[in-house]
Amino acid sequence: MTLIVRAEGLTKRYGRVRALDSLDLQVEEGSLIGMLGPNGAGKPTAFGILCGWLKADSGSASILGVASHLLHTLGGKVAALPQDATFPPQIAIRDELAHLAVLQGMSGSKARREADRVLDAVGLAERKKAKTRELSHGMKTRLSIAQTLIGGPAVIFLDEPTGGLDPKNARQIRDLIASLVPRTTVILSSHNLAEVQELCTHAAILDHGQLRFSGPVEELTRTRGEVIFELAPGPLPPLDEIQSRLDVVARLKAGLLEVRYSEERKAVNIIRGVIEIMYRHQVGLLGVRRGVTLEGAFLELVGQDVGVLCVFGRELLNEDIRGRGALRHHPLSGYSDRGAVFA
Repeated sequence: MTLIVRAEGLTKRYGRVRALDSLDLQVEEGSLIGMLGPNGAGKPTAFGILCGWLKADSGSASILGVASHLLHTLGGKVAALPQDATFPPQIAIRDELAHLAVLQGMSGSKARREADRVLDAVGLAERKKAKTRELSHGMKTRLSIAQTLIGGPAVIFLDEPTGGLDPKNARQIRDLIASLVPRTTVILSSHNLAEVQELCTHAAILDHGQLRFSGPVEELTRTRGEVIFELAPGPLPPLDEIQSRLDVVARLKAGLLEVRYSEERKAVNIIRGVIEIMYRHQVGLLGVRRGVTLEGAFLELVGQDVGVLCVFGRELLNEDIRGRGALRHHPLSGYSDRGAVFA
């Protein structure tokens, strides 16, 4: 196991508020990790310190073995994309990407070739002469991701990459992100827990500045003793009979039957018993899945409504950095309101 990102004992205070409380985090090479947390969990501050935009009060953070405040020495091996990244509306997108490549030290001809490469990677090669104002929202998102690919970074930070997209464009972006792994390690922030469950190999859940969980998504969603039955419209399953006969805990929720059992028991026996009871009572069944959803696991860990998940980019820009003028004037060549490339 090769660790690409390492944080040890990160602590950060804003006055009397402790945004991070001795945070430890490790990210393995080639993983796609989703960072989650309720509002006030400290996720924006963690991102800021890892990207070198903020300074921790104590503790250390490194990427590729280099301290986060020295990422500019890595020659474009780390890239970050805030949520509301924008490009100048009047400049052709190929020219803008080539300009960013030059900021990483490429010659003019190499920068243009690199712009063509990343535009092709995100499916925008045919629109390279288009100006940003001529692109759809989905295309602008792909353009933003293309910017993070310049120079072939080893690590990419993405914030809400599918935020505000329609289902078709969101699917294209998810497929694009998935294609980056395992060549690239991707750390993304998202309030869409179903998306994280589908897309990410790993998850990190923060709450009150502390790490509540870090590891493979499967550890959260598959190892727990729970089976979920999707019910068809019509008669409902008899909860009392299911619980008494199978010695389980069962509950109905929004068209689902959730059945929990002790983890040493075999799931196949629980599933068979529930289906037999449902069949006798003529209860329609549409599907069965093992394990809890990521949303369910998240709520168990933090005990809060997922609707208050914080948004890394917006909260980071507004609260942690913009007031200090650090984003716009940070001495990392390649940084702009469009994102940050540590060149």
